[in-house]
Amino acid sequence: MSSFLYIHLLIMILASILYLITSIIGILDRGDKRLNIHLYTGMITDILFILGFFHLIIENRLYPAFTHFYLAITFFVVLGIILLLGLIYKFMKVKNKFKIRKLHRFLSLFGVIFLILTLITGIRLIL
Repeated sequence: MSSFLYIHLLIMILASILYLITSIIGILDRGDKRLNIHLYTGMITDILFILGFFHLIIENRLYPAFTHFYLAITFFVVLGIILLLGLIYKFMKVKNKFKIRKLHRFLSLFGVIFLILTLITGIRLIL
């Protein structure tokens, strides 16, 4: 396995673990007591995923022919919407924050599903 794959794997596995930790913090948080921790771990997670993606671009290793690519793109879109909803919930003056939080949590569940599928297809590429 090339050093390129090790770097990509390291970044993406770290980001995936942080995504799951961030999700658990969000699930267990009642009354927004850990909202700032959830926010910061989520932002670090997003930055790591973006770094992993840009690493592919820099190395010229984007292969749209693989299922892993399309699952990853779908995951990134869902992740972007989740991030946007979370930031709206935290910083905007919105009448009904409950609906935004509910949608944020619902999409986060889909994010976990797409993350697992993306990880499985990514691992299958290197084995």
